[in-house]
Amino acid sequence: MHKLNLLPKEILVVQNKKRLSLFCILAGGILLVLLIVIIITTSNSILFLEDEILKAHQDIAKIKSKIQINSDIQKILNDFEKRQKIYNDVFKNKTNYSTTINCIVDLVPNEVSIIYIGIEESGRIKISGYTPRHVYVSRLMEDLKTIDGVLDVLLGFTRFTEFRYDVKHNYAFEIIVELSKERLQ
Repeated sequence: MHKLNLLPKEILVVQNKKRLSLFCILAGGILLVLLIVIIITTSNSILFLEDEILKAHQDIAKIKSKIQINSDIQKILNDFEKRQKIYNDVFKNKTNYSTTINCIVDLVPNEVSIIYIGIEESGRIKISGYTPRHVYVSRLMEDLKTIDGVLDVLLGFTRFTEFRYDVKHNYAFEIIVELSKERLQ
């Protein structure tokens, strides 16, 4: 069955306009609410992401500080290792020099008087003294070549000296002992 419309056409047009305006208002309201929800969600997402970025920056700063601490510890460790190596080298050299000087003193004949034994900056050992004859100097030089770590023995000088008061040492001499490179390092 058909519904008969007994209402005049103008009333039907007004009702349709009311329905259309009500529909437009309702659709506009829904769009407005939807737009507000999107804006609020976006704003909250931005705040959440900014908070996550801040946390990530804080984590990165903590990691960098830990790396810096580890780097500082590594620098201290490297510095300690370098100092330990230098100390061991110096200790070894002092031991080697003292051992060499002790060997030199043990090899000096009774006829020779040593007045100076020293280590020069170049790492050479310089020996100065007096002797009654050149033979003792040459024997001492040959004996010094037998010491471990001695590379070469050189004669710096010998000179005749005139002493008063009846001293029996007539020659002053200087001997230079070159050590091998292992001794100098």
